[in-house]
Amino acid sequence: VRGRVRVTVVVESQGTVKDVTYDAQRSTLKDNTLQACITDKVKAWRFNISLTGADTPMPYTFDLSANGLLK
Repeated sequence: VRGRVRVTVVVESQGTVKDVTYDAQRSTLKDNTLQACITDKVKAWRFNISLTGADTPMPYTFDLSANGLLK
């Protein structure tokens, strides 16, 4: 597996992930199973509490090298 998967993570004010959106235009890997795995794992991430109290969208790119390790 080699390439990039780009997602946008929406973090709620309390630091939990509200939504994960796959960005097909900026991703070079088009594998549904990989997308589902990444989405599932990202939904378990936790962030610091927002100082503004608003949901925060954050783009994130998973860059997979030729040997399958994340950079």
